Order: sequence, then structure tokens, then C-alpha cells
Amino acid sequence: MRLDDIISQLQSQITRYTESFNDISEVESAEIDAGLMKITLTDDTVPDTVVNVRGIKSKLLATDVEEVDTGWKITFAENHDQTYSEEEINYGIEKTVDFIGDFEAECKLVEVPSKDSIIIESSIEPTGTFNLLEARYGYSGRLAVTFTDLDFLSYPTQ
Repeated sequence: MRLDDIISQLQSQITRYTESFNDISEVESAEIDAGLMKITLTDDTVPDTVVNVRGIKSKLLATDVEEVDTGWKITFAENHDQTYSEEEINYGIEKTVDFIGDFEAECKLVEVPSKDSIIIESSIEPTGTFNLLEARYGYSGRLAVTFTDLDFLSYPTQ
């Protein structure tokens, strides 16, 4: 194995165990424009070609709420990435989902009946204009990025 390969492997794994070798910057804003995630940081940082991005989530607009036997069925304007298999349910794994807007809550996920709807457990009815927050593939992780300034970076999304 080449030294460069060993260093790359260590760089990709070490951030799971410590942040001592990283510069950390907070995200001020993030938006997608023509398949490109554009992130503005609150502070200047040292530019690099690969960074660890955490916590970037997509907002999916809820378009319909219906009360069902097991909770509230919420339908969205676009497909979500939520999954909840029978094996997970039978094994006792509990999942939660987060909402922001007029209805802000962390709710237990009960079922995923379709690609554009979920069923949640909530003691109050979800009303008003609200969004499901979800971590989408390619939004966060160890990513190749382009810095255009000390506080602005971008990377392609899928």
C-alpha cells in the first residue's frame, strides 16, 4: 500500500473518533441551484478539496394530513427518503422524524405506506404549513468540494 493511500484512509476514518485534527465551521446557509449545493459558512476556514459536511437536511412540504387508526398520515409535495421495514419494526427499532414550521415536533415514525407519505404518532394534529426535515443522500458526508472563497463552498448533489 502506498503512503498516500494510508493517509487518505486515516483521514476518512479519524473524524469518526475525534475532531482534534479538523477546522470546524458552522453553516450559515445552504441552497441547491442547478444540482449544486452552495454553502455559506459563518467564519472563514482553511480551504481544502475534501471536507466533512454534517447536518444538511432537505425540507419537504407537507400537502395533506389525514387521521388514521395508527396516527396521522402525512403526504408530501415530493418523494421522501424515509424507510421503515417490517424487520426493523419486528426487531423493535423505533424511528423518529422531525418537522419544522407551524407544526414543530419530533414524532415517532409508525409506517411508510408510500414514497410520498408517512404515518406518525403525535398527540396533537399536525396543522398549518410545515416541512419534514430529512437527511438526503449526498447532502452530508465526506465530500469533494470547491471553495470559491474562504467562507463559501459548493459540491454537486444527486
